[in-house]
Amino acid sequence: MEQENRSAVPERGPITVRVLPDSEAVTRAAAKTLAEWLTADVERKGSAVLALSGGSTPRNLFSVLASRVYEGLVPWRSVHLIWGDERCVPPDHPDSNYGMAAGTGLLGRPFAGVHRMPGELDPEEGASRYEEVLRGLGGGGEFPLDVALNGMGEDGHTASLFPGSSTLDETARWVAPAEEHGAHRRLTLTLPAFRQARRILFLVTGAGKAQAAHRVLAECDESLPSTRVMLLGPQVRWLLDRDAAGEMDGKATRLPLC
Repeated sequence: MEQENRSAVPERGPITVRVLPDSEAVTRAAAKTLAEWLTADVERKGSAVLALSGGSTPRNLFSVLASRVYEGLVPWRSVHLIWGDERCVPPDHPDSNYGMAAGTGLLGRPFAGVHRMPGELDPEEGASRYEEVLRGLGGGGEFPLDVALNGMGEDGHTASLFPGSSTLDETARWVAPAEEHGAHRRLTLTLPAFRQARRILFLVTGAGKAQAAHRVLAECDESLPSTRVMLLGPQVRWLLDRDAAGEMDGKATRLPLC
């Protein structure tokens, strides 16, 4: 099932929603999508910047991308890696998003650059330093992001943008400290950063995400950060398994409504 909605708003492009049988199918589709998008960006302008996310679904994706199958399918030497968010922990901490990616073998690819968020620093200092890195990567102008890989929590958060967080009010910075969630404070890309992404890929699996998926995709509930990021465009693709799409029922044939 695939739906496409082309908005009349000039700055927003197509939103594509695809429901797949299970999490493994989502992982395969995501790997293929990223390979196609990154290759196209490198062919178009010589390089690409990919923002990674944390979570169990991306972990499986990173393992696939690190496999021999994808060794020659992506021009890795022309791809820069950045992160969409990070817990305020050292890179070797079990809760580190960077550490999770490293553990899959993905960071063994010959990337043009791997730019991790300095979670071990004071959150304000870490956010400031990472913003400097990204501004240097982008030449000081537009935010340098070709593809953002995003997950979604059961509460509708994405990256470390949580419902009701003051970080959602950020209007200028690309990187900001986020309030403590769980055991750690976090660093996160902001809405102004995601607004400049060329493409955003959401991966959502599991029945626990079904209610949030319905609120984002069927109700366009802008109280949820995932909806707000989705509406920034310019090209957004959702890959969900059947469990995550379980509460949309017949409405799924009319997605997205916003």
